[in-house]
Amino acid sequence: MKCDAVFRRWIAVTAILILALSSALWAGDGTVESPIAYVGTDSNIYYCKHDCSKAECLTCPIKGLEVRAPGERRMSGIVDVIMPVDQHQQPADYNWPTYSPDGTRLAYVATGQGEDGLVFSVYVYDFKTKNAIKVFENNNQRPIYLYWLADSHKLSFLLAGPQGLSLMLADVRESAPVRLVARGVPLYFDWNLPRHKLVVHSNSEKAPRTEQIYLMSLNDKGQSVDKVLSVNAAAFKAPAWSRDGKHLAYVANSGGHATLYVSDGDGRNPKSMVSLPDGESSIVWAPDSRRIAYSTAPPGENLMYDGIGLLDTTSGKTTKLVQEPVAAFYFSPDSRHLAYVAIPRGPFFSWDVADLPSGKHHHLADFVTTGEEAIAYRYFDQLALSHSIWSPRSDALIFAGVLIHAEGETMAPMMSPPPSVWVVPIAKGPPRNVADGKLAFWSPVTGN
Repeated sequence: MKCDAVFRRWIAVTAILILALSSALWAGDGTVESPIAYVGTDSNIYYCKHDCSKAECLTCPIKGLEVRAPGERRMSGIVDVIMPVDQHQQPADYNWPTYSPDGTRLAYVATGQGEDGLVFSVYVYDFKTKNAIKVFENNNQRPIYLYWLADSHKLSFLLAGPQGLSLMLADVRESAPVRLVARGVPLYFDWNLPRHKLVVHSNSEKAPRTEQIYLMSLNDKGQSVDKVLSVNAAAFKAPAWSRDGKHLAYVANSGGHATLYVSDGDGRNPKSMVSLPDGESSIVWAPDSRRIAYSTAPPGENLMYDGIGLLDTTSGKTTKLVQEPVAAFYFSPDSRHLAYVAIPRGPFFSWDVADLPSGKHHHLADFVTTGEEAIAYRYFDQLALSHSIWSPRSDALIFAGVLIHAEGETMAPMMSPPPSVWVVPIAKGPPRNVADGKLAFWSPVTGN
């Protein structure tokens, strides 16, 4: 009898522990409570678990210091200011939060007002020490894109300046030197992270300024161009390695036609896979390194792609996955789903998702986008290498905008509510408003 009582007590305690663990990992709608970072409507950077019942402001001034216009709408929920700044510093606008691959750090861009005009900076916040360091500052070159290297200790970033674009590389530590890697316009790139290689799509620095795709090697002592893959490249944006680093995808001219090529990771043995129509093309690898989603925006349609094609890189088979016009598309971390921003009739966008094994499509939400989100869609293939709109467990999306609750319903711009950050489960449940904000991304890891 005594043993039975002890056993029943053990069962009860175990059940409570399992329930507590489940509650810690999962929200009521089946979505993992992983960290997100978002840009608030006050242009500060916030961090929270995705229910955002308690958000932390990483860039707000010290408590009690008024930095925004009185009466401006504050985000919902409880906000903790955890990174005090200099009280004499003018308020800055912050943007483009970018998680390190291990989820322990967050890089972001700052634009402030200095004594001699605008000041552009790159900061990195460390979640363990709860401190931020400045890794770059300049008065005439604006950081516009951040991309971490695999070790979570090096950060690359693009600068826009009077002479064009510059790709920089920095060790994430105070007063560390910043290294110039490449220049040009356009300038798209990807890191083959295990091998310390870089593929660049840009114009050459020297005249004649010829558009090229080339491979580079970098180490602590220097850098060099190893191989030019294509000269006079076809119109496309970001070349990309497969996640396993074994293959490289890019678009080049072949007989006067744009063609999607897949080569070995070192650029050897390029294979012509898909002939593409005229226009600007984009390609995105699936995380399982087996498939590539691709599409082309017809000439003059910079924000509208003609559907989505899917390439099986092993068999060479292609399928037309999406027929209607789209603005952007994103593979889930488990490679099972492809989310895409469709462009239906009317002044709004819509989120839809395709389940690749079944071929079924599911409509998620209609919305009006923010300016920041629109920029992210415009360069989605580059951002897909460094930012995630998918939860780590592939069960939800995150985006910012104004939700359209009724089909065809529109609102006058001056009467529209402030944009919100929305978490959208892909299996069940409606979109959930978690904060006021205009741009949001998920941590690549579950928990922090």
